[in-house]
Amino acid sequence: MQPICSNCSAILDPDAVFCSACGTSVIPQSAPCPSCGKSILTDARFCKYCAFSLGLPPEDPPAGASRFAASTVEDAAPDQIPNAETSFGAPRKPSRFPKLTDQESIALVPLLIWGIIGGIGGLVSAYFGKVPIIGVFGPGIILGLIVFLFGEYSSSPPIGKRKRIISLIVLVLASTGGWYLAIITGVALYWALDHFAAFIAGTIWSTLIVLAELICWKFKLPRWIYALCVILLMALSLELVFHFVGLGSNEIAVLVIWQALVLAIHVLAFTVNKKWLVIGTTGFVLLAATTLTISTFNEKAKKALTEKEYALTEAQNARAERAQAERDKEEAQRKAEQEKSARVEAETQQQIAILITQVGRQLDQRSGYYAGQGFTKTHDYKIAALSNGETASFTLQLRSGWQYNLISACDNNCSDIDIYVYDWYGNSIASNVSRDDTPVVAIDVNRTGEYTIKVKMYKCNVLTCVYGIAAFGR
Repeated sequence: MQPICSNCSAILDPDAVFCSACGTSVIPQSAPCPSCGKSILTDARFCKYCAFSLGLPPEDPPAGASRFAASTVEDAAPDQIPNAETSFGAPRKPSRFPKLTDQESIALVPLLIWGIIGGIGGLVSAYFGKVPIIGVFGPGIILGLIVFLFGEYSSSPPIGKRKRIISLIVLVLASTGGWYLAIITGVALYWALDHFAAFIAGTIWSTLIVLAELICWKFKLPRWIYALCVILLMALSLELVFHFVGLGSNEIAVLVIWQALVLAIHVLAFTVNKKWLVIGTTGFVLLAATTLTISTFNEKAKKALTEKEYALTEAQNARAERAQAERDKEEAQRKAEQEKSARVEAETQQQIAILITQVGRQLDQRSGYYAGQGFTKTHDYKIAALSNGETASFTLQLRSGWQYNLISACDNNCSDIDIYVYDWYGNSIASNVSRDDTPVVAIDVNRTGEYTIKVKMYKCNVLTCVYGIAAFGR
């Protein structure tokens, strides 16, 4: 069969490149698709990559006419692009923003552009959130605006014939309400669930945004798949950002990173097909779960180690404090004893002469009585000072067969002293615990030896009192 010219129907030579009658090119021509930009044949009625209608009737075009009257989307007439319709029904030029197509490869340029836009939006949200009164709704308002712009200028998904103003209000209100509810929920659950509260807050915020998108946008994907995948991706990304970046002083970083991820997730959701969206979401969920599990385990292990080290440090500090307290106590006791000794010494030095003279005079007066009874002084006077409640001991050599009287005297500040006598085995052989300051103890000695005399200052009205003991025997 002889080939014919599509323009003038002249018979062509088999190896002809141009028609010899009218000069029309015989080789099939190609041009970029007005929607996706990929190269397709000029006589195609629909783009084989994005199913975009080329706007020509099925019958053959008129002689000399091309189905691609314009080489780019911007040069194409509105009546040649029936899908490029505004929300108000009037034709409009498609956006110059990079378009998203339902392809299995990732659109890196749109991903980068919208990620940057999302990050800038997060930065604006962080500062807008500090504005008094309305600042609490700031991040929600900003994200709602950015999501609306994504739907308007990414060319995918199209808003269709819905009014833009309604779509804008719905998206902004949904995002603002979601942010407010997320903040309330996150704060209420943080102390109970720690970082997991961020996932719940992200789920609330993401759910309201996605519901608004389902109302405002058209989808090629099944709506439930889109909703489930995008909500999971957005909520988990917020959990991961909050977990590793933290809030507090890093609020700006959290909003910048998360809002950039939100826009990147939207780009991916409208770039890949259903199969790869589900696979990617599943992989991300598993990766996030594994990462969070390992991170949480490490944090708990680190926390347990820190608590153990803290407990050990506290125990060491407690032991050190107890030891220091014991040393302080001993030092205080030592100083108290030194002060007491110093006071006693000072008082003794000041009054010793008077007190000794006073006690010695009392013993002399009483010795006259015992001398008249046939007793003689057998030992020197024992004169010493004691504080209230203190005791003192000394020994006397007593002879067998003798009868001894131990008489005592005390200064004017003393009102009661007691005397105890013990043999060399420590056995008590005599005592006088009467309530007076001149007790007398009579001893009949049947064995010569060293006897211990113990004196207790039972009642002294001042710091120290002087007492004296005299021994008379016959």
